[in-house]
Amino acid sequence: MFFETLALVAFVITVGVLALPAMDGLIMPQEPDEIIIRMYVQEYLGFDSNETVIKKGETVKLVLISMDVAHGFIIPELGINSGIILPGEKKVIEFTPEEEGEYTFMCSVKCSATHSLMRGKIIVEE
Repeated sequence: MFFETLALVAFVITVGVLALPAMDGLIMPQEPDEIIIRMYVQEYLGFDSNETVIKKGETVKLVLISMDVAHGFIIPELGINSGIILPGEKKVIEFTPEEEGEYTFMCSVKCSATHSLMRGKIIVEE
């Protein structure tokens, strides 16, 4: 079982790395009110932005991009759930945080053997 899992992880990473040049269009400039979060399997990178600070009461756009396999993005405490984001797909979620605090985000689609490690946080400050 170990070797099958290892082979699957190697395959997923290889496919993701080979697909990156085809996704150059997804590497885009960031607007002032945007937070761009690219998602990769945890064995490769996980979230390219694991911690983000935003201001209470200011509307932000989370630009979520799946770079390799199907992913999902949730922040349970804020009621945010992107649903499935397919490879190469981009989803935008706009929200205005009303409470200060630290909010954990995570991948909501089992994407690899170490999927449960795909976590990050958004810190909402005054």
